[in-house]
Amino acid sequence: MLDVQNLNVQYHTEKGNFSAVSGLSLSIEEGEITGLVGQSGCGKSTAVRAVMGISAENAEVEYEKLSLDGGIPIPGHNIAMIFQEPMTSLNPLYTCGSQIAEAILLHNKCSKQEAWERAVEILKMVGVPSPEKRAQSYPHELSGGMRQRVMIAIALSCNPRLLIADEPTTALDPTIQAQILKLIHDMQKEKDMSVLLITHDMGIVAENCDRVAVMYAGQILEIADVKTIFGNPAHPYTIGLLKAIPKLDEKVDRLYNIRGMVPRFNELPNGCTFGPRCDFCDKKCEEEAPQLVNMGDGHLVRCHYAGYLPERGI
Repeated sequence: MLDVQNLNVQYHTEKGNFSAVSGLSLSIEEGEITGLVGQSGCGKSTAVRAVMGISAENAEVEYEKLSLDGGIPIPGHNIAMIFQEPMTSLNPLYTCGSQIAEAILLHNKCSKQEAWERAVEILKMVGVPSPEKRAQSYPHELSGGMRQRVMIAIALSCNPRLLIADEPTTALDPTIQAQILKLIHDMQKEKDMSVLLITHDMGIVAENCDRVAVMYAGQILEIADVKTIFGNPAHPYTIGLLKAIPKLDEKVDRLYNIRGMVPRFNELPNGCTFGPRCDFCDKKCEEEAPQLVNMGDGHLVRCHYAGYLPERGI
């Protein structure tokens, strides 16, 4: 469905130029939910905004290939995006219904009345109660969960083939999170869409995704199907993310955490970007940047010692 090869995003700032995404390659199959996971600040949102063509003005985007089903993607028609904070993504000066209708009018030949009726229909489809009334409401009059449903309605208004959901459950309570994720999953099945789900929550990945790409410091470090990622992770960063998940059947004095912090993009280390935080880092890792290694069955790992790490204890 989506094929991105060697995507690079560089920011030009007063303090110099720095790379936020480096050599990212990712493909999404038709009808598949792919998770893009990693800590905050690793470049997930920057990468998908580049794919959508909505990067910041000071960003320079380069790629070898960027195609949707063999052609050039058209954001808003074949690709749609749900942003992580609906309160800042929705226009506070317009009703929710008019914002959905605007998206419909932009990509379809229909009257304003037909677009409005379609907007109300989509609000009902995404589980908004009293859709006729809610269509007349302004964003600030709705709860966070309802605003997120409006964002989903806008994204689905033109029947996209690929839906990008950028941390769609941020700042929502667990019950509403589950409702929003179920809604996205149900819509994906009903419309046979492909979905790219961006998150830092491995639990969300486990429950919703078919395949997972693990990202760190602007690079993909590991890609595999969800069972392989959780059952046989091969990159130290993926292993660390999984070890950091609390286990209900284990009593520990201190939860596991990956030492150190995600480096700033203008302070990336030489060699492996994860090296300074890795328990298995050696001189080769410090000096030589690893390439993605194919472990078989589509399992790709960016590590010099992929498949040869010591006992992982997960």
